Parts: sequence; structure tokens; C-alpha cells
Amino acid sequence: MVTHMTTKTAVRELERAEAERAGDTVKTTINLPRGLLDEARRTAHEEQTTLRSLFESGLRRELQARAKTPRPFKLEDGSFRGEGVQPGIDLRDWDQIRSLIYEGRGG
Repeated sequence: MVTHMTTKTAVRELERAEAERAGDTVKTTINLPRGLLDEARRTAHEEQTTLRSLFESGLRRELQARAKTPRPFKLEDGSFRGEGVQPGIDLRDWDQIRSLIYEGRGG
């Protein structure tokens, strides 16, 4: 049986075969919606590639996209145990706060 492949597909298949020979592949099972699998099969057939190559390239693309997406900034909780603002401190008075911060530190 002779099949026609694009150069890109042929290279992927050779890389996959080499990875299998080197023992760098694993077999797994996933559950997919039937419609998604049917669409993947049609796409693979139209592009003259395998489902495996299609899944692999899609998974790689998704992982790369997620790696480039920065995680949202999360400020670590820097609070400590205590009873809140001490009596006599006015949080609107920055001169008072600054002098308390640097008290005994040469500021």
C-alpha cells in the first residue's frame, strides 16, 4: 500500500519512530467526546497524517502557549500576629509612620 505524505508529516513520523526505538514513548488512554475524535480523524485524513501526530502537535502547542502565559501575580501574606494598629498611630500621618519605621535605625 502506497500512501502520500507531506514532508512535514514524514519528518514527524520519522521522529516518532526514532523516539519509539529509543524507548522515549509511553502508551496512555484518554476519553474524548465522540465529536471531537471524529473531527480529529477527518482532519488527520485530510492532512494525510496520523491521529497520534495530530494529538502530539496539538498538545505541544497548548503546553507552549500555557508556558508563555504568565501566572497572575499573587502577593504573599506578609502579615504577622498582633493586634492591628497600635493606639496613638494615625495611618494618615506618613511622617509619624516613617519615624516609627526608622526609629533606632539612624533614619
